Amino acid sequence: MTDPSPTIRTLSGVSWDCGACGKCCRGYEFGPVSERIIRGLEARDIGAHWEPAAEQPWYQERRSPDGTSAFFLTKVDDHCIFLRSDNLCAVHAAFGAEAKPAFCREFPIHLVRDPTGLVAIVRSDCGTFHESFDGDVAVEPQARTVLDADRVIPMRTFNPEVVEVLPGVGVPLDTWLEWEAELQALLDAEVRSPEEGVALLRAELHRRLGREAPEADPRRGRMALQAGVQAMTMVMDKVLAEGAGSATPEQQAFAEQMRAWLGDLQSRATQPLPQLDARCEAYLHIQLRTLWIARQWTASGSVIDGLGAHLFHITCCRILAGADVDGPITAAAFADRHAAWRRLAVNRMITWVLGKAKPALQDVYRNGV
Repeated sequence: MTDPSPTIRTLSGVSWDCGACGKCCRGYEFGPVSERIIRGLEARDIGAHWEPAAEQPWYQERRSPDGTSAFFLTKVDDHCIFLRSDNLCAVHAAFGAEAKPAFCREFPIHLVRDPTGLVAIVRSDCGTFHESFDGDVAVEPQARTVLDADRVIPMRTFNPEVVEVLPGVGVPLDTWLEWEAELQALLDAEVRSPEEGVALLRAELHRRLGREAPEADPRRGRMALQAGVQAMTMVMDKVLAEGAGSATPEQQAFAEQMRAWLGDLQSRATQPLPQLDARCEAYLHIQLRTLWIARQWTASGSVIDGLGAHLFHITCCRILAGADVDGPITAAAFADRHAAWRRLAVNRMITWVLGKAKPALQDVYRNGV
């Protein structure tokens, strides 16, 4: 069993409470699920407690070319088969939280192991995080309840020998952990806009590396943003052309919506950025603080690659949200766009093409927007 009392670090002043929106149970792939969870639900005769599970297979066993198996929960109309009409979970209602797959129990809390212990953050694709981030429900106790979850995918670990700060330029882990903590304190001290927060990190990182920070040119940054959007647009055009007739109605509708959003971005990318209200600015600053404490930049490569990708995605959602509101953007308006955008951004083809467009995202980092 996992040590019940490891150190868990969370962001100061950040809260989360489930709003029962059900968005985490829609649109995703619901697996892999551990075989122990599957067999446990079979032994408890889940079909006797939840009629849809008696009417059709409630899980699928998928075999890989190497012969290994993985279990996935069935989707019905693009949502988990166990999602009830009140947006609650039928498995949880019948047998409690421990009967659910690990990814269900943990969401939207995400745990990362590092040399100092564990880091717990709230995932930005939670549909109601924008409602509770400034509440009074602490994240750490909730994170502690899922330490022993039966994970198929192991907990992510951050423990490299060298941390790549700029492409090809790294520092030893011990040095990085010192810098990271100091820069985290700077981020935590004051709410900043997304572009101001990235600019702060850009200046500090280059100073610590003994390099002169590049002079920002937001006009060039916007051109780079357009290039990234254009790359994503090409992917969506391909997806729509190849998916005609084979996609589910829900998948087709989502792809068409995303293609329309990308068209809006292309037309609005050179316009002044829409204003944020104070609460939305605080919400977006939490996204940057989250990226930093959980080292989410690692998915992009170097630290600056991750910061560029972060500013790219946040700015795209900001532009989209601004098109639908009169006056400053609220946290709710931003989150409505962001939840769907994050689902698009993790698509394998989109991830691949943005990887190829990395120079454009680095320009977003260097120049701001």
